[in-house]
Amino acid sequence: MNKKVWAGIALIALLALSALVYLITDFHVNEANIAANCFAIVQLLLSACLFAANTASSRSPKTKFRIMAIIYLSIALIQLPPILFWILFNGSLINEILSDGIRGNWIYSLFHIFVFIWCVAGVFLSRSKGDVE
Repeated sequence: MNKKVWAGIALIALLALSALVYLITDFHVNEANIAANCFAIVQLLLSACLFAANTASSRSPKTKFRIMAIIYLSIALIQLPPILFWILFNGSLINEILSDGIRGNWIYSLFHIFVFIWCVAGVFLSRSKGDVE
């Protein structure tokens, strides 16, 4: 296996792990739980699509690149709301009960920023290396 396949597998593992964290976490707010669960399910589905596209063989490298680019850019796009919300709600309690809960922190957005950069850079680097003629 080449380095690109291993990088794709590592990204899939990170996405699945973060989706599971969002599924397990209880934010003590019904709307926040619903939004986090929807985000996690979409991320798991995109991870499965990325795995399928990464392991599938294609006759045309151009077609495979286009499919992978759409998936990578979709993953990058869904990272934007968590980045924005973790930064905006820095220091705020995320719950309906004022006594305890999860306090928003901008540090939680770093993972999403990393995934966003990884996905966008992956598309442009694979395009510039001549993988697609």
